[in-house]
Amino acid sequence: MNKALAASLSMLLILVAACDVEWDLTGGGSQNEAWLHVPPDGCETGPFSLALINKTDLYISMTIDGADIVFLDEGGYAYGELPPEMTAYLCLEETGTHSITGSAWALRYDELVPVEGDGGSFVWNADLGDSSLASGRHELAIDRALLILQ
Repeated sequence: MNKALAASLSMLLILVAACDVEWDLTGGGSQNEAWLHVPPDGCETGPFSLALINKTDLYISMTIDGADIVFLDEGGYAYGELPPEMTAYLCLEETGTHSITGSAWALRYDELVPVEGDGGSFVWNADLGDSSLASGRHELAIDRALLILQ
């Protein structure tokens, strides 16, 4: 499926879902939606706030607790991958143990292709309790070491 079609379908699903959902972004919101550049309102800091930091030159698709993460920009456009050198923020539904998996994609001739072998994926399991970093939120930094060590 080409990237434009996938983005359009993702956006349509988000619009349909938004019609029937009341958002609570202080815990209990939709944790599979990550916002590029800025945290969702009400979840800027605290035990429910998680920053996904891509420190690579690759695109990263991710799941949290088995559900695909959709990356939303300020204009409401949805993407399946976190772009290189970018941070996305999501609001966890609950504190406790969470599993985040990721796959790396390289841009080749305007197409995203999966990175095979070492450096192509990661699994991150963490107990995200009430404590958070000095930034006021939990953080997952995705770098080449994380991708290679998995």
